[in-house]
Amino acid sequence: MGSKARSRWTCRWSESSTSTPVPKPKRGFDRLVALVVLTHPHSDHISGLTEILERYQVRHVLEREFAHDTPQHADWRRAVGVESSVELLARQGMTVTFDDGVTLEVLGPPKKLLSNTLSDIDNASVVLRVAYGKVGFLLAGDVFREGESLIANNDGRSSSQVLKVGHHGSRSSSSERFLNAVSPVLAVISAGEDNRFDHPHVETLARLSDYVSAANIYVTSKHGSVEMVTNGETLTVKTER
Repeated sequence: MGSKARSRWTCRWSESSTSTPVPKPKRGFDRLVALVVLTHPHSDHISGLTEILERYQVRHVLEREFAHDTPQHADWRRAVGVESSVELLARQGMTVTFDDGVTLEVLGPPKKLLSNTLSDIDNASVVLRVAYGKVGFLLAGDVFREGESLIANNDGRSSSQVLKVGHHGSRSSSSERFLNAVSPVLAVISAGEDNRFDHPHVETLARLSDYVSAANIYVTSKHGSVEMVTNGETLTVKTER
């Protein structure tokens, strides 16, 4: 039966940290990055990405404009201008397709950003569903429950095998309605060891346990770097510890 072998697609998470340096590209390695996504301009999401722009050739930048007057955001905007990357405005329903068959769909934020919520900037997070073959990853940014409710009401498009849990596992996110819409079998929480917010919160882990077995919940503060590799049919997970 000579079916064409699939290539692999990798997703990797490490502990959250604004001070973790971006490694310099190794000699002989490809310095070209097809797409960089800024979920929202909080410092823990933007600082490392600015270094990516400075050290690699980035073709496209995907983000949702949100006024945020901080030195880190100013550095980001400056780096985007210097890099001359093509800027794409993230809008709900937008789809990006890559040559290897990976598709990226923007599930949020909505065209009209939420206001007067517990955190307008977090609810403006770019939320993505990345799919390769039969395997889907939902990357929830830092969206709160208010934003999750809009994503959950999208005719089943949020259903995914893997959930990158929103807001580092905070109790502010991962509502029952949202988890039911995604129905994950694997979950990843990006949280620094001994972080001052005590992420992930026990309430979030309890809600997750109704959908995902304890063995399939990966937390970077416990497991170190988490790498998931798929060929579009199967999924393997590797952890640092």
